[in-house]
Amino acid sequence: MRPYVVGSLHSNGLVKELLGNLMRVESLAQQVGELGGGIILHYDPVKMRDNGECSQVLRMLEDENPNLSVVGSTDQLNGALTVLRDDVSSVDDLVIALLGGDGVSTLTNTEIVNVWGDETPYVTFLGGGTMTTTKKNCGIKGRDPFANLDALCEVASGAKPVSTFNLDLLCVDDGDKLRYGGLVGFGFPVNLLASYYSKAGIPTSDEWMKSGKSSPLYGALFVLRGVGSSILYAATFGRAGKFLKFLRSSTRASVSVDGEPAVEKDYLGVLCGAFSDVGLGFHALYHAGQGGGFHVCVAGADFNPASLVPNIPRIRAGKEIMQPFSDASFPPDVLDNRLTQDTRIVFPKPTVWQLDGEFNKSRELHVTQGPTVRVINGHYGY
Repeated sequence: MRPYVVGSLHSNGLVKELLGNLMRVESLAQQVGELGGGIILHYDPVKMRDNGECSQVLRMLEDENPNLSVVGSTDQLNGALTVLRDDVSSVDDLVIALLGGDGVSTLTNTEIVNVWGDETPYVTFLGGGTMTTTKKNCGIKGRDPFANLDALCEVASGAKPVSTFNLDLLCVDDGDKLRYGGLVGFGFPVNLLASYYSKAGIPTSDEWMKSGKSSPLYGALFVLRGVGSSILYAATFGRAGKFLKFLRSSTRASVSVDGEPAVEKDYLGVLCGAFSDVGLGFHALYHAGQGGGFHVCVAGADFNPASLVPNIPRIRAGKEIMQPFSDASFPPDVLDNRLTQDTRIVFPKPTVWQLDGEFNKSRELHVTQGPTVRVINGHYGY
């Protein structure tokens, strides 16, 4: 099995990690090269506002390591994967290891499906990015991307057995391009990520779309802030709790699930998911992974996100969200959770939505079941 590493360097943290471990990168490039593989690094200097220093180092690495190449655009990444496809006799002889977070996973998986179609090579997730929700949902726990790659090479060489996990992807059509990923939504999911990424907590511009930060401690503090704002909001009858007010701002849209008549109104948000854990151990999309489709959560503007606070134990356990201090379910026009195969969303104007933490803007979304990729997840000793 030939291991190829594909890393999209779209996070400052990942760039610094690589530049701080140049000798290790060169060693691993040689290691995968001995197994017939290589490393492809996708780096856009314009997007990363590079002053030339990083590009120079990457080009130096490329010149000194025949098994390492640098591409600067998505089209060039597609071209590199096409060459790789034509160079292997079978998809079973190749594993593509994704270096980075959820955004890298979406970008690379999209190009893998574009190049190979429904029968894709093995993939695995090395980590190293801001958020690694896809990696965690595949049961991969190793946090050091270099150690993960070293362990993967043992699998590729036959020294360790192969263990796989079938990952169902969503197909997301925004009217301009098809993308493939695990979690897509608008409204509340976007507001939540905007606050999570923003240094100010409540974003005042689009600058949050270009930044990112994450750690277990930061995630825990973020959740505690949401709980505190919800309590403050309830105690003052909505006069305080700016954080919660921002999170519950509504978005106008027309939504249709499973071909049912579209309902145009203000929504708190919609989230579709191919897996249950949406991050930080919250299994909000509990229908995902059951087969026969994906989970969609449709929340009307009348749904108060403060209701999530008493439901935290239920959400972490992957159970239905209930009305606070009651055993009653929410009315479906307020909160609708179900297994579906088709969700269509139309906005009255171009609106920001997210796919695995990457932000886009369009006037429509059509979410359907995408292809299944085989993930190697048993090379970390469990």
